[in-house]
Amino acid sequence: MSAIYSDAEARRRTVLVVVLNNDVDFARAASAGWYRIPQRKAPRRIGADFLAFYQTGAFHQQPEAQTITFFAATRRYRL
Repeated sequence: MSAIYSDAEARRRTVLVVVLNNDVDFARAASAGWYRIPQRKAPRRIGADFLAFYQTGAFHQQPEAQTITFFAATRRYRL
């Protein structure tokens, strides 16, 4: 287990958990490869290395509801 955290650079990487609460946002993230963060909900620091996608209870028909199942490396971001 300690091998996972042996690299100092890997320990500094950041993850931003983002909320998916509808099929449209999920489809856009999956097919187009981008996700929008509403400005009024955005944290002060948005430049994370990875995004982790939390699927809310809106996905109640799917086993992924209320979980983080998917994540992606961030290539760039734009305000």
